[in-house]
Amino acid sequence: MKHQQGLRRDEGFSLIEVVVSMLIFAVLSSAVVGLVVKTLQTSTKADNKNAAANLADAKKEYFVGAAWDDVVSDTDTVDADGTPWTSAAQGVAYTVKSTVALVPNTESACTTNGAELTRKLVTVDVTWPGMTSDDRVTNQTFRRIYQADAAKIPGAAAWQLNVPSFSSSGAVTWGGLGGIAVSAYDSNGSLAASAVTDRTGCAVVSDLPAGGYSLVVNTPQHLGQNNQQRQTAAVTVQAGKISVPEALRYAPSSSAKLKLVTVSGYNAPTNPWTDQSATFFADTVGGYQTRTTCAGTVDPLYTACLGTDGTVGRLFPTAYSGYLGSCADTKATTSDFVPRWIALDVPTVAVNLGALQYKVVPALSTGVWTVTATHASGPSCTGQTIALGTTASGAVNRVGLPQGEWTITATSPAGAKATATVTVTTTAPSSPALLVTL
Repeated sequence: MKHQQGLRRDEGFSLIEVVVSMLIFAVLSSAVVGLVVKTLQTSTKADNKNAAANLADAKKEYFVGAAWDDVVSDTDTVDADGTPWTSAAQGVAYTVKSTVALVPNTESACTTNGAELTRKLVTVDVTWPGMTSDDRVTNQTFRRIYQADAAKIPGAAAWQLNVPSFSSSGAVTWGGLGGIAVSAYDSNGSLAASAVTDRTGCAVVSDLPAGGYSLVVNTPQHLGQNNQQRQTAAVTVQAGKISVPEALRYAPSSSAKLKLVTVSGYNAPTNPWTDQSATFFADTVGGYQTRTTCAGTVDPLYTACLGTDGTVGRLFPTAYSGYLGSCADTKATTSDFVPRWIALDVPTVAVNLGALQYKVVPALSTGVWTVTATHASGPSCTGQTIALGTTASGAVNRVGLPQGEWTITATSPAGAKATATVTVTTTAPSSPALLVTL
């Protein structure tokens, strides 16, 4: 009996035990392989960035010791050792781009108009295939001008671009807007030169012969304070000096979401953003800005129109006052608001609709009357007519309208008219306005 039990202990592993063991081994192996691959990727990324940093340093040192006339913009494609790259056998191909700009001896080229150009600012950027935006390697150095070289210096222009940032409390601070192209056009409208703003928001357009120029920024989905994408500044360039216009406030196109707030029992007769032909007014540095209803599938985020869901976009991020209706009789927003370009920060703005109550008299009149509300034209106002539908004589009607003074007109099938002029507010009227038959 004991011998038989011993034989069973020597029979080995069961099939289930083997399968479970293999499964555990596969899971552990997969985790180890993934860790090894991740480690190799991290090591390769670090090696690439280290090589790029060395190439940038080497290029900078070259410019420090180079003759003045040899300090010029150029682009090289090299391997990690700095040898011109010709084949994949050399490994990673690094692009070393050097940009040279004439600048004054000031903290920023964008601070002093008319300052003498006494230095060359060399910016070295190194990029390579597969890198991310965080991997970018940039190095800068200055090359001072010698007095004997002064006669060779052309003029330059610089422009400072600033963008707002908002704290959690809504406080605004202004900082430089980097990565925006600035172009200089001569008096004939021809492109003379261009540059890109650095991380401080300053762009220096170099090597400009003396004369008049227009500096232009025209970046898609960005706006100036007048809610226009294209912004210009006129400068007069002098030889050996830098011309700096007033700093420009420029920001990504921003938006807000308008939420209609109605008086209880006084709903809009139709979609207030479309069928009522409602217009949104915003008080900006450029005066009233209108946003008529968007046509078709036009996107209100990047077009100066009002979406069917109340979205109003293509606005510079500054304080606005909202009005509903084609005339700004009464502010429709409870407070000023600032549109934002980050989706999570886009504000929802309460827009108040007024309350109108009316009926046609005398009640003995028969038939169905067609009713319209008309707002007369006025300052910053083209006038507006809204269809309110139909009513029977003597019936009390309650409807929401933009605030302000309106003329309510009812027309019978026979052409008879009944009118009344009312001031619509957010307070529900205690009795209907009487449309008296004319």
